[in-house]
Amino acid sequence: MNQRLGLALALLNDPEVIILDEPTANLDPEGVLRYREIINQLAKEEKTVLICSHILSEVKAVCTTLGIISQGGRLVARGGSVGEVEDELILQSNTPQKIVIRSINPDVYDFIESISNPDILEVNRLRNGVEIQVKRDIREELAEKLKGNCSGITEMYLDRPSLEDLFLKVYRRE
Repeated sequence: MNQRLGLALALLNDPEVIILDEPTANLDPEGVLRYREIINQLAKEEKTVLICSHILSEVKAVCTTLGIISQGGRLVARGGSVGEVEDELILQSNTPQKIVIRSINPDVYDFIESISNPDILEVNRLRNGVEIQVKRDIREELAEKLKGNCSGITEMYLDRPSLEDLFLKVYRRE
């Protein structure tokens, strides 16, 4: 109830800027849902809401711009989307990403192995496809090379570390 009361008090005078510290802490699922609705409504009204939170999944759910501050108070990553922040943290932490290609064609591994690309770090055979460790997302380039050269592709996706894992990697390195 204290969290709900704090949010109500923050909104009472219809401010242009609202600062919230851990706004979903101790809220039940219904309270979190209502909080998200309020934040979305404030965004539609073009209000600025600054949220400080360690619950990164909640930050991802409501924020349109994201910044991550380190222990020393330094801004280590920021972006207009969670994806942009993840990309920045991946670069900073030098964390490889994986592109997984599922295929009914066993030749996909040999074809990928033959591709020369400085962003490809490692290629591993899977029972039904291939896993490629990459520096950056090169799915478009791979799809272009695979098209017409290797049939039987059923799926291709990027498997990247979670925002939480990336945050901890950069945060602990400080």
